[in-house]
Amino acid sequence: MNRAPERSSSRRRCCAQSGFTLIEILAALAIFAIMAVLSYRALAAVLDSRAQLNAETEKWRNSALFFTRVEQDLQSFLNRPVRSPDDLQAAAFSVNPDSTAESTLTFTRGGFAQAEGTLAAPQRVGYRLREAHVELLLWPALDSAPRATAQAFMVLPNVSDFKVRALDARGIWHERWPVPSNQTGNPPEFSPTLVEMRVTLNSGEMLTRLFAMRGAL
Repeated sequence: MNRAPERSSSRRRCCAQSGFTLIEILAALAIFAIMAVLSYRALAAVLDSRAQLNAETEKWRNSALFFTRVEQDLQSFLNRPVRSPDDLQAAAFSVNPDSTAESTLTFTRGGFAQAEGTLAAPQRVGYRLREAHVELLLWPALDSAPRATAQAFMVLPNVSDFKVRALDARGIWHERWPVPSNQTGNPPEFSPTLVEMRVTLNSGEMLTRLFAMRGAL
């Protein structure tokens, strides 16, 4: 007569033993939380690495494009002096002409091949450092009218220092160009044989490039 209550009691004990205890649930939650934190950190590290890689790629791409443009401009150098807005003659090629100069490197270049309009005509171009980036300067005409100003375009960002110097035919480097004849004993050269450009990025890298002037070597 007591077998039915005994079977019912055994069934309740079996069901009670098949569940999870509070400690087991808390342990499972703790393990899940630890795994979630580790997964988040791993994902954050991957995203940070990707962002850093993209930034490095963009930095070196911008540097390569910048030096390529400078090389193309210098290869198109044209020995054509110009008139400044003050009606003074300026050399066809100049480097650091004086402390009040608008640009560090200024010269005349020929027009772009297979171009039309103003792009096909000779241009007066320059490069300078302004507010942590290198700018390209383009003048509206070779002989500038009074109060004429150049248009500035950013061509290389995140730059802390920008220096240019020129090598003459005797193999002497000069921080300024043209070199006065009283320093060389010879007539002034209209262009150097080599141009050295040194760019220091905000990230600390120093990039140095040498450009051979067309017809100089």
